[in-house]
Amino acid sequence: MAYTEGKTDCKPAEVDYDESRIQALNKHFQGLINDGEIQGASYCVSRYGKVFMHGAIGQKSFKQDDKTPLTPDCVYYIASLTKVFTAVAIMKLVEDGVTRLDVPVGEILPQFNTPPFNAITLFHLLTHTSGLHADPSCFDNKYQSSYWGIIETAYERRKPDYCWKANVQDRGYGIGFDMRNGPAFTFSHGTFMHEGWGYCSLYIDPEEELAAAWFVPFTRDEWFSRAQYSVQNVIWSGLM
Repeated sequence: MAYTEGKTDCKPAEVDYDESRIQALNKHFQGLINDGEIQGASYCVSRYGKVFMHGAIGQKSFKQDDKTPLTPDCVYYIASLTKVFTAVAIMKLVEDGVTRLDVPVGEILPQFNTPPFNAITLFHLLTHTSGLHADPSCFDNKYQSSYWGIIETAYERRKPDYCWKANVQDRGYGIGFDMRNGPAFTFSHGTFMHEGWGYCSLYIDPEEELAAAWFVPFTRDEWFSRAQYSVQNVIWSGLM
């Protein structure tokens, strides 16, 4: 097991955490690597504002002949996790009275101040209900459709592409953080979470004062629940 330990602020016991679960987490990640689901994993967990678990396992590159280890200080793309920080920044502006969620985007960006875009608000952008299609930026995507074609079709049908074709208009709970609950999760009610493209996650449990982030680059064109939801269960199992 190629494991690299990162910097921590304290021992697990100091924040009421069972240290043996760290080994259980590493074993879980190693199993995913052995099964060819991920190439490695990096994680950082804190409680009561102190980092007590920080490490990385596996290799840095997807190339089989490159055995450079993944380390806790590697910088990586976090995809949709950026929405969390964007949402917090905007909600801070709302809290201070600088803006509101019902403000049309056209009042901020003139390019949106024309039909049909003038009906789009900040709330729509934060909850993925604007009807706008995702922008892949500088990355090529062979599956990408024509932006204008999708927008024109949506406008003609008056049926936006709500939240990646989920066709759900009310996504108020999805402003930045996801707040889903169910039998798949063992965190406290009211926990905030988000995942980025299936290979990184961020969970914040206010009741337990526990925050966890992990990076699990997958090896194929698909992501696995064992590398996301199951990891959350392993981490939370160490709470005392």
